[in-house]
Amino acid sequence: MVSHLKRSGWTIREVEKNVYKPNGQQLTEIDIIAEKNGRTVYIECKRSFGDIKPKQILTQAEYAKSKGVRKIYMYYSEDVFSPGQHYRVMEAIRNAKSKFGVDVELVQLTSEFN
Repeated sequence: MVSHLKRSGWTIREVEKNVYKPNGQQLTEIDIIAEKNGRTVYIECKRSFGDIKPKQILTQAEYAKSKGVRKIYMYYSEDVFSPGQHYRVMEAIRNAKSKFGVDVELVQLTSEFN
């Protein structure tokens, strides 16, 4: 994914960024922080839709807002999920926008990535 982003003109600022609470407890990890044309985005990579966790979406959106980032891309390669999970993920995406002003875009890739 990083090499694809670089070929597309993105600058990779950080990979596997750990996000912590003020007390030192880890909240989440952001896979890639990338920048292009003065715009910073967070990128999360999952092997399947089933690996996308609503709580992680909201945690990352809250952190993104605190850093002035307004876009998160979530890439996944397999499309296996339950209807209930799909609903919870879509609800988390809506909440990320309404609560934190952060857009979360799901992107399915047709091949696996590392």
